[in-house]
Amino acid sequence: MKLGLQGLTKSMFRISLSTDRFNPAISDLPIRKTKAMKHNVEELLSTHGVKPTPQRMVIAEYLLGTHSHPTADEVFQAVKTMLPVSLSRATVYNTLNALVAAGVIQEVTTEAGRVRYDANMSDHHHFVDIETGDVIDIPAETLNQLKVELGDKYKVRKFHVTIFGEVVGGRAKE
Repeated sequence: MKLGLQGLTKSMFRISLSTDRFNPAISDLPIRKTKAMKHNVEELLSTHGVKPTPQRMVIAEYLLGTHSHPTADEVFQAVKTMLPVSLSRATVYNTLNALVAAGVIQEVTTEAGRVRYDANMSDHHHFVDIETGDVIDIPAETLNQLKVELGDKYKVRKFHVTIFGEVVGGRAKE
């Protein structure tokens, strides 16, 4: 169900996005509770210097609410009907680039030429299930011993590891 914009001011449109009145399907998304979700998406974008347009807010809200590490096309497919106006692929790509540049989300490269997006900005690593393509967050603490093993020979400031393998016994718990 798409609703027209007649009679809506810009602030009413934003409020309706944040309360999910335009599209009840937004509330059906798999939601991941993060610190960022506790904040208003509009405030999060503004804090990072990103103008909170309705398109950017819907894209950011989707990314903050998923564990799936989607590609740009997957983001487009997921959010294209969440606005009462049409959304182009170019808008999605431009928004993703703006959110990365502002530090709201990060790019994750899991294979050559394929970029995925992750709103989990905490220090963590990734496990890529080569059977399903799923990308699973691995807590940073899991690999902290690596820093110790490098000893005094290297001064490690930060590292990111992507592990490739298969999830044994079904989908891993996150």
